[in-house]
Amino acid sequence: MNTAEYLVQQLEKLGVNDFFGLPGDYNFNILYAIENNPNTNWIGCTNELNAGYAADGYAREKGFGALVTTYGVGELSAVNAIAGSYAENVPVIHIVGVPSTKCISNKTRVHHNFQEVTPFAYVEIHKNITETTAFLTRDNAKMEIDRVIKTFVKERKPVYIAIPIDIAKMEISDKNFDYKCDSYLIGIDGLSVNMPIYYSIEEVERLSSSKEIFVSLNKNMHSSDLELLESILVRLSKSDIKGVFFYDVGVLNMVKRLGLNIPLVWAQEHMTNNYMSVNFWNDKGVDYTLLSEE
Repeated sequence: MNTAEYLVQQLEKLGVNDFFGLPGDYNFNILYAIENNPNTNWIGCTNELNAGYAADGYAREKGFGALVTTYGVGELSAVNAIAGSYAENVPVIHIVGVPSTKCISNKTRVHHNFQEVTPFAYVEIHKNITETTAFLTRDNAKMEIDRVIKTFVKERKPVYIAIPIDIAKMEISDKNFDYKCDSYLIGIDGLSVNMPIYYSIEEVERLSSSKEIFVSLNKNMHSSDLELLESILVRLSKSDIKGVFFYDVGVLNMVKRLGLNIPLVWAQEHMTNNYMSVNFWNDKGVDYTLLSEE
């Protein structure tokens, strides 16, 4: 599931089945997500102002409305409608497709910019006529979508989300990861057991850039698992994870053989523990030990 599909899915859960707006070359990935969802429809309008008022009327009847425009000229054309919704407490989400993150970070001169390239000028305008705004990045996409929708539901006022082209099609997890914890221990597909949720390596790489993540590779590895284990360990070594919980000594041996810099936690889950065992694993290069309560 990509970012645009996740956003559409979350709005569909609120009863938003019709999305109003105009297509533009920065929002096509958002439109694809709407059209590919069997429960949502794209309603093309004659101009953005009409689309904004249509979304306002839909919200008054259905509870929530959604407007989709493109960067700059498109979103500015809808400002009066969004401001009216804000004045009358009508919950409309304004979703805007914007240039790629590379264009934004480099301040590349692209169409719909002002003469002086100011990529965040339009979101600054919307801060005055919406309850909250978000400009999605690779690191914050899932969290910001969840935060904005939570505000949308609670305050029942307009909100604004800008989605760069590349972020709209970026793969994202639809699993809930909004817990108030300092650190997380998560399982990984194919190499973990007895975990409540399993993540792909791509999801782990993204999560570790913004969360304190430990990965549990606590499966007793079969020879057929070793190729996958090696590829996962190499990628984990290049990520920002805080450590790997392991049970099978093969994990330790592979980390040492490959010369990977991964903090290791010996996690013997089914035995009582003692200081001699802890010292043994420490001498082997293990950084930490999980103390059993059994």
